[in-house]
Amino acid sequence: MPLPSLEVIKEWKIADLRNWLTDPGTQEGWDYDFKLDLPDSRNDKEKSSVRSCYCSFANSRDGIIFYGIDDNKQIQGLGYDHNFKNRVSHILSSDVFPQIKEWDLFHVIYTTTRKRKCVYLVLVKESFYSDKPHVTDGRIWVRENGHRDYIKTGVDIQRHFLLPDKLFPKYTNIIIFILENIIKNYQGHIPFFDSLVLARFKHFLQESCANDLRRDVFIPILNNIVELEGRMPVLSDGYAKMMNVQGSAWEAKKNEADDIAQQLIDALRRAS
Repeated sequence: MPLPSLEVIKEWKIADLRNWLTDPGTQEGWDYDFKLDLPDSRNDKEKSSVRSCYCSFANSRDGIIFYGIDDNKQIQGLGYDHNFKNRVSHILSSDVFPQIKEWDLFHVIYTTTRKRKCVYLVLVKESFYSDKPHVTDGRIWVRENGHRDYIKTGVDIQRHFLLPDKLFPKYTNIIIFILENIIKNYQGHIPFFDSLVLARFKHFLQESCANDLRRDVFIPILNNIVELEGRMPVLSDGYAKMMNVQGSAWEAKKNEADDIAQQLIDALRRAS
């Protein structure tokens, strides 16, 4: 069963949690996971499992981890611990590269009126594209078919992180972010991963135009992407020196590239 909205979950009491758990459709899935407890600081195997769980959400999609619920969806509860978030942070602070930035103790649901036991709800946000993938124990963990799994091939990496439909329209702001950085960067440098994202975006546009999907919108954008792609190498330091493109000549080429990038930004904002 899908999770309700965060606004609804934030107001949950123990009765609301029980009702959701007793629904036959509620099983560990894409966007939530059940944990009975937080492992002891000496239990390296279980700490590794915690890190892989957090990485799987950060690499894939927002998710909530419920602490105090067993594999049979039974509420066991944990003793209230004001240091709970710090314990999680300590586990995540080692052997996760790069570090997961966006997670928080989202909600605490007390199991009794005396508030001696509770269920902790930790929200893990999907990381910004440039912060992914997160690696722990030498593996890239993702959410796959409703559970946690790790990347095994280069094709899996493309499917999870560079799939064209991840880039538009959901990730229009990411494309705009890359284009704005091109304009801001005086050296005309574009990071390697950004170039991969733009290449996948171009592929998405080509496929869409070939299938007559919004051709009137996408063809001008595609043409500008192709033109920008052709101009960016000229701005690189090595190429510019080799071709003796310096001074005012280089400035003119940089301005031309910036103008194209700005046209793309404006077109994407209109199209999204």
